[in-house]
Amino acid sequence: MRLTSRRAALAYALAAGVLLAGCGSAASTPAPVESSPSGGEVAASVPDCPEGAPARDGFQSRTNEFNGVVGTLYNDTGEELQVTAVRSGTVCRLAAGRSVVFADGRLEREIQDPNDQKRASYIVKSPSGAEAEVQLTDPNYGRPWGDVFVPRKYASCTSEGTGWLAEGETWEKDTAQLGHVRITRLDDDADAARRWSGTDSWTVDDWQRIDVRFLRLSKGC
Repeated sequence: MRLTSRRAALAYALAAGVLLAGCGSAASTPAPVESSPSGGEVAASVPDCPEGAPARDGFQSRTNEFNGVVGTLYNDTGEELQVTAVRSGTVCRLAAGRSVVFADGRLEREIQDPNDQKRASYIVKSPSGAEAEVQLTDPNYGRPWGDVFVPRKYASCTSEGTGWLAEGETWEKDTAQLGHVRITRLDDDADAARRWSGTDSWTVDDWQRIDVRFLRLSKGC
């Protein structure tokens, strides 16, 4: 369904409000796992992120919902990263050049828990302390969008939004404060959504398929 310019502006303004709320509520996310004694790698106690489809091990959530996002997070930074799936609190180690598949449904009913979120949200962090968070959403109407920001630095938090993403469209941002992130919406594909979400159900058939590549992280604000 195509939104009018006025309705699109209103929707995006609301999305910006959610972004700011998400940034301010980042304190409720699990504390990052401590680095190894050498300081150069993620602690050995953190498991490797599951690679390949389907989404699993804390990166699969609410696949019984009718709206959601399924895709892949890629580590193209050249260094090992720590990844946190905010909704489940799952933390894993993502080696350079590796990826992790995610599938996260958008809660439709009234939210009772104020710490809960309607967005798929993932935090990536490097051993040096650089980090970024990406939030993706599949709205009831219109195209999906994503927001990227440097979390836990509330007063001067840097953020960027993709705007509405059409099928096959790519949004890319490379700044000193935010880092370098590329977000691509893939073509709609019910069979692919089922395979990658690990759910053989019609509920995920029209989920948005979005890939995120982290090319460089920044300590930001």
